Formats: sequence, C-alpha cells, structure tokens
Amino acid sequence: MWSADVDAIAGAFDLAGEERDQLKSLYQIYLDRPSSCKIGALDFINDYKFVLPVEKLVQQWRAVRKPVFRCLIDEPNPWQPSNGAQHAVDLVLLFGGFDESLSGAARQTGKQMREKWIHFINGKQPWHPNSYFSFGPHGLYGEVDQTGLRSRRRMEQVEYLGRADPNLLDKAFSALAAGKISLLN
Repeated sequence: MWSADVDAIAGAFDLAGEERDQLKSLYQIYLDRPSSCKIGALDFINDYKFVLPVEKLVQQWRAVRKPVFRCLIDEPNPWQPSNGAQHAVDLVLLFGGFDESLSGAARQTGKQMREKWIHFINGKQPWHPNSYFSFGPHGLYGEVDQTGLRSRRRMEQVEYLGRADPNLLDKAFSALAAGKISLLN
C-alpha cells in the first residue's frame, strides 16, 4: 500500500459504487493527503477482512446466548513498539520465554495472557463473556465494555461495513489487495 499512489487508492474506493463516498469519508481517503489515504486503505482492509468477521461471530454467538470470550491485543510489537500491535504479536506474548529482550510491559502482558488462557482451557471463565478483555498497551490489562471497545477499535466503520453491500465492498477490497500487479514486481 505504501507504494500505491493516491489516485489508485481513490480509484479502488470508487469501485464501491454507491458506498464510495461514505467509505472515503470513514477512512479519510483524500487525494491531497497521501499518508491519510494509505493508512485509511490499510484500515479498511483490516476492518473489512479481520475485524468485521470476528465481530459478526461474536454477535451470532451472543444472540443464541453462547458465551464468547473476545480479547483485544493492544500490546505493541516488542521489537518495534512504534508500529503498535501487529499481526501475530499475540503469539509472541502468549508463548513468551524465548527472548529475554522483551520489555517488562511485554512480559507482563504475556503473563496475563497465559493466566487467562489457562483459565479458559480449564473450563473457567477468563473474563465476563459480555465484555472484552484487553491485553496492553504498556503491560496494562483488564475488561473493557462497549465504550472501551469503541475507544480502541474503529467500530463506527466496522458497523457501517456490516450494513454495506458486500459485493461493492469486495470490489474496493480486491483492487486494494491486488496492489500494483506487474511482471516487474
């Protein structure tokens, strides 16, 4: 996404037809703001293909009164904290113990994750099923309610995506995910 130009990003969102203007607004796709445009495109991809499906599952299970234990991993990448929490950092924290260079905060988060997972594996509630549990940032942890969730995730955007036409969203997603396809890549 970082090598894409803003016209290509905006063009991908234009493929979403009647959803395009709202999507551009929600994800701050502005031609005169290249960084915002690129970050917004990455946020859209993340929200649409990762956050939305998980939230749909949570809602479906809760609708039939099944317990759901959803967590948020907000502890930054221990080797590159400026990048925030990244994909698979949960595994680094959960399994821990292999790298003594982890910060105290990362070690504390990992310890809390292991305790909660062990509770869950042993049939105990690791936290209240109607809340979310946040691991991190900075070694902090605890249950969060809907307000806490909304302060940590782009739930307004995710809720919009849940109501929008997935056929139109898929067009924008496919164009963004394809990136610059070339035989020279």
